[in-house]
Amino acid sequence: MCRFTLDSSSPWIQSEPYKTGKNLLLTLASHNQYINVRVVKMYPPTNSVVLLVDNLNPSSNIPAQVILKLADRRFGNAREEFLGEPAWPWTMDAERDFQAGLRAYIQVHGHSPDLSLKVNSDDEPEEEEDVPTWMQELEHWNTFHCVHQNEKMAYSYLKDAQLRGYVPRFFGAVRIAMSSERVHPSIDHIDGLMMEYIPGRTMGELEPGIDISDDDAEEVSQKVLTLGRCLRHYGVAHNDIHLNNIMLRAPSNDPVLIDWGRADIRNAEKNCSAEENWESTDLRQDFELDIRKILGHGRPWHPLRTPISNECREEQAQQLGWKTINSLVASHTPEELEKFYYRDHSVPDENSGLLWKVKPNVKTRPSFRPFEPLHET
Repeated sequence: MCRFTLDSSSPWIQSEPYKTGKNLLLTLASHNQYINVRVVKMYPPTNSVVLLVDNLNPSSNIPAQVILKLADRRFGNAREEFLGEPAWPWTMDAERDFQAGLRAYIQVHGHSPDLSLKVNSDDEPEEEEDVPTWMQELEHWNTFHCVHQNEKMAYSYLKDAQLRGYVPRFFGAVRIAMSSERVHPSIDHIDGLMMEYIPGRTMGELEPGIDISDDDAEEVSQKVLTLGRCLRHYGVAHNDIHLNNIMLRAPSNDPVLIDWGRADIRNAEKNCSAEENWESTDLRQDFELDIRKILGHGRPWHPLRTPISNECREEQAQQLGWKTINSLVASHTPEELEKFYYRDHSVPDENSGLLWKVKPNVKTRPSFRPFEPLHET
């Protein structure tokens, strides 16, 4: 392949493009207006570049400080995280080879490669070494692009959740121009999302009993469980719930679920009702079971789980059998068993009835929480 010459002034080969103090010119897509921002901080890249920036010409709908998420293929680990393949470091030579290969393909074929053919083909996938490096880089860009588009669509269905503070406010899609030519989106510009900056820390940065008291950790846990029940109404599954994706607003410690790049919007696209969303198995898994799991993992935020009522356990046993139900209850921590349960010695064995019953006057919950409408704002 002939070496493609990138002009030394090309934004693609600038060093430290997002260093602190760097000014960026953004185009706000929805209004076709320019916004100047200055980088305050760059967070460790994951599936996008995440920046805290100062808005140098703040308007009535965009605050003075915002978060800017950029789908910049030069950074991050989208290839590892979403494709399960090792990433390679970006270099100026790799950029030149990528742009040369893509431009040559377009010149020969008259159009850019159709990546959907590779995804949807029934043929055996090509071996990695058979795919040109520039094409691998294009697939890497496409992963970033899909995550960006997915998160943008998720926020379009979460407008009410933004108003209620359940998720960050979304101010719009932006672009950074990278070339005066119109070759391919991977070369022409970098897509981005502008959203609310939430002062505070993620739950992953705090350790209960050390950075936050056990009582405060339990209070936060109850707020997170409530947040999950509220988000379940909207029909958008998050699919990546973990402690580092839950921000705690300072100073209230109200939780906010961030990073919707893996969201599943199928229920929202079908315009399902809140009741239908509530009954969705995927949404229950996401916003109830997964949340309860992360709250009890490691050094738990919510070590003493509210027990399921005896009546619900008896109903479960009709389908699963007494042995399974008794095993589930017995798997609770010793602290939970001592605090919430008593051993019913009138039940002869694990196959004959409920061995572990909830003590009188202990608060319980149903195994399947009934639908609860959101309160009016």
